[in-house]
Amino acid sequence: MKSHRQQFLVGGAGFIRIHEDDVIKMGRTEDNDVVVRDTFASRHHAVVRSHTGRVIIQDLESRNGTWVNGERVDTAELKDGDRLEFGSQIYIYRDVENSEDQHLELFDFLDNNVDTAAIVTPDSAIPKNDFGGSVSAMPILEICQMAELSRRSGMLIVHPKKGEEGKLYFDNGQIIHASTESLKGEDAAFEILARKDGSFRFHAMPERVEKNISRITSALLLEAMRRQDEG
Repeated sequence: MKSHRQQFLVGGAGFIRIHEDDVIKMGRTEDNDVVVRDTFASRHHAVVRSHTGRVIIQDLESRNGTWVNGERVDTAELKDGDRLEFGSQIYIYRDVENSEDQHLELFDFLDNNVDTAAIVTPDSAIPKNDFGGSVSAMPILEICQMAELSRRSGMLIVHPKKGEEGKLYFDNGQIIHASTESLKGEDAAFEILARKDGSFRFHAMPERVEKNISRITSALLLEAMRRQDEG
C-alpha cells in the first residue's frame, strides 16, 4: 500500500506543511513566512529548516526564547510529537508516515491529544463579520484551517472562474456540510478544497443545513493535502 510522509506543525497559525529543503522563518512581523501574533514573540524569532528528512529549529536570539518540550533551545532536531513554544503560542510537530490504514492514527492524535484550549489563536484569525477575497491570495485550505482553530461558525462560498459554486458550512470550527451543484458530502469538500482560482465569501450567519460530513475537519484537511500532493 502506498505510503505518504507528512511533516507539519499544528498550532496558532493552523497547519504549517514542511517540505524538503524548506526554510520557514517565524516571528512577529509580517516579513516572516509564519507570523506569530504574540507580544512575547520577537520580530524574527526562529527558523525551521528541512533537509534530507530532518527538521531543525533554530532560535534567532529571541528575547523570550524558543522552547521544545519545556526546555529552552538554541538549535534542536524535532521529533514526532514535540511541543514548541514561542511566547505564549504553542505548536505540535508531527512527522508521520501515512498509508490509508494509518490515517486514523494521525487523525485520532489531532482530535484527542492536541490541547486546542492551550493553543493561542489570535482573535483576528478570521474576522467576526462577513469577508471575502481572491482564492489565489488566500487559499481555501488556509481559510478552513483558520476557521477550525478559531472555532468559527459560518458558510464559505467559493466561486471558481469556471465551474460550479461550492459551499462549505462550519459549526464551531468543524466542516459539517459541503455541496456543489453536482456533488455532496466529502466528494464536494475535496473538490472545493482543491480550487486554486476564483473568489470566496465567508458569511458569519449561515443558513441551516443537514450534516453530510462525518470526518473531523483535521482529518478532512489532511486528506485534501495528501490528494493535492499526489496530484
